[in-house]
Amino acid sequence: MIYEKIVRPLLFKCDPEKIHEVVRFFGEHLGWVFSYLNSKAHHPCKLQLLNLKLKHPFGLAAGFDKNGEMIPFLEFLGFSFVEVGSVTNKAWSGNPRPRIFRIPQDEAIINRMGLNNRGAKAVVENLKRHRNFIPIGVSIAKTPDPSIRSAKAIEDISSTLRAVAPHCDYVALNLSCPNTCEKIWDYDDQWFAEFFQEISLCNRPWKRPLFLKISTDMPESDFERISKWPLGGLIIANTTTSRDNLSTPLTRLDEIGKGGLSGRPLLQRSTKLITAARTIFGTNFPIIASGGIDSPETAAAKFTAGANVVQIYTGLIYKGPSIVKKLSRSSFDRDIL
Repeated sequence: MIYEKIVRPLLFKCDPEKIHEVVRFFGEHLGWVFSYLNSKAHHPCKLQLLNLKLKHPFGLAAGFDKNGEMIPFLEFLGFSFVEVGSVTNKAWSGNPRPRIFRIPQDEAIINRMGLNNRGAKAVVENLKRHRNFIPIGVSIAKTPDPSIRSAKAIEDISSTLRAVAPHCDYVALNLSCPNTCEKIWDYDDQWFAEFFQEISLCNRPWKRPLFLKISTDMPESDFERISKWPLGGLIIANTTTSRDNLSTPLTRLDEIGKGGLSGRPLLQRSTKLITAARTIFGTNFPIIASGGIDSPETAAAKFTAGANVVQIYTGLIYKGPSIVKKLSRSSFDRDIL
């Protein structure tokens, strides 16, 4: 309540990316403090998803800690697992600023960051330092260089997988980012067959679960196509390019322009996708929910639809750090573990 009434209004007066940079600075440089505090806390693991031993089913979605710099801090906040990234083979500066916008009337965010990150090599060095903390996933994507296409795109993503797989617990394949020029999802079946053949070969020494991140805008019929791919699980769902049914004035949305929308407006559509996926993939296939989760009630909707665990990001921005512990307490109260 203090965060929403006092802290958030002050933070929302500032540029969102600058605020994030301040949080990242302290989260990274005070990591040793959080490491010490975490070592004194004992949180027994309550559930297991594949190889992930988790204290509760609430993790952090990709995008907040792009380079794996804040993992001790994020564990201190109470997250059960963290997804780093998205990471690309080559360092990438992303799109010009401003590139992230709050739309408080909808408790949502629009971003067109453009996969800015320090590159796989630099991220791996950070992961090495944090390997003994909570489970870590790494979201990987193609370097958004337009010259990297077709076979080169496969090699680019495979190189990132080879780099990060030894230093994480699972890998998320982000092939649905709406903030780059190239739309990998439009590639043909032959490309995907070659892609998964190469990815599976690269992953063979490590056997990391491969999760595919689904677009909120994907038609449900695509799950039949996806069910034929060698995946360990799904993350449902990524941001959307849709602006339907928002309370924010159209003039403001036009002023912001393009970008992926995240937050409360994704709840209904992403939950529907989970239900559709569970129908196709059966009861035992791992599904991580993401999109519109900011309360015990919205989390419960995801579990009811068929999610095993959930990730939050925009909910953290709007509800504050206490949201993690509030969600984890609710999971015990509801006996969902």
